Amino acid sequence: MDREWDFKEASSLYTGVTGMAIHYALLYQHTKQNEYREYTYNLVSEALNNVTSLSYSSSLSGISGVAWMLQYLVDIRFFENEEVEEYLPKLKKAILATIEQDKKRGNYDLMHGLIGKMIVLLDIQNFNPSRHPDIMPVITDSINYLHQTSIQNKADNTTYWMAPFRDHVITGMAHGVSSIIWYLAKVIETDIVSTSVKQTANSLIISASNWLLMQKITTRDSKLLFPTKVFIGNQEGKKKNFSLAWCHGDLGIAIALIKSGKALNDSRLLNEGIQIAETLAQIKKQDSTIIQDAHSTDACFCHGTFGLFFIFYILYKRTGSNKLKTAYSYWLELINNSLQNSSDIGLPYGILEKDKSIRWLHDPGILIGATGQALVLHTYYLYETSKELDSEWFKLFL
Repeated sequence: MDREWDFKEASSLYTGVTGMAIHYALLYQHTKQNEYREYTYNLVSEALNNVTSLSYSSSLSGISGVAWMLQYLVDIRFFENEEVEEYLPKLKKAILATIEQDKKRGNYDLMHGLIGKMIVLLDIQNFNPSRHPDIMPVITDSINYLHQTSIQNKADNTTYWMAPFRDHVITGMAHGVSSIIWYLAKVIETDIVSTSVKQTANSLIISASNWLLMQKITTRDSKLLFPTKVFIGNQEGKKKNFSLAWCHGDLGIAIALIKSGKALNDSRLLNEGIQIAETLAQIKKQDSTIIQDAHSTDACFCHGTFGLFFIFYILYKRTGSNKLKTAYSYWLELINNSLQNSSDIGLPYGILEKDKSIRWLHDPGILIGATGQALVLHTYYLYETSKELDSEWFKLFL
């Protein structure tokens, strides 16, 4: 806490004090040290006092992230419901007021649009349905909206959604089709919608997963399988990019398919997701898409070593695959080596400049910075010592 961080958006869940509050609340829960409790209260106060610094049209990167943090701290019993009652309904109202704007723009984004907001509203609804009767109709409407705006091919039972104002479809978790599949699976898991709406969600999951799997390319000399963008229509001259990461890459797709397979009790989707993850488990650092040079490797949760380690670790725990165990052990060893050679608070993330040089930076947040790294190590320690989290902070990602 002694380092002076440069907060661009102080209240952001991804890069600011909102994510840090989650970390210190969990530290307090497991150590009962009052200094962590005080840190958490101070960070929550700072997040709420600076919430206007965020874009009200944004999703998890905006006010929805602050709302999710408050609900999460209630979930883990750091706060009582009454302590957030002054704030959570106001934040929820602001979120609900922006839903139609996202629909008009076709903004399905997890990080900055409709899907992220729906994830937050779903978690709030699940925790205490009687307090939030205005959320359930919005969840139902979101599924109907996704059905109405999907582009379907009944001949091969496929579905996709175009990126807004673009000529392509984004495949990954942070901004694309994978996040829609993942959200629909979460709705089905909660079992709160009507039978007809559940059938619609089920159908969309199957057909969207079919479309994703049709994009898999196995003829390349690489273990990476899915292009980050699929151009619709004339693809001549369109470069295909590939990624390993949670945000844009194959791991996000594997997460969505495994989640869907479990939610629908669909062995085909579950096995496809596991097979993709096991293929990715063979990739080593030098062949990955992680930003790196001779001295440093991007360590962030979003698309760096900490994210790869933790995703393989959690997927191993969910599937029991020894190939995934080997993968998480490999990435954990790389992290340990990097930590031993660093005297800074957290490991850096990299930005690739136009001239191909790399700018190395430090950040306090969950997504690309020290808080995400600390949460990963804390969670790994708890699980490996037979302790559990009251509620998984990483349910926003996995």
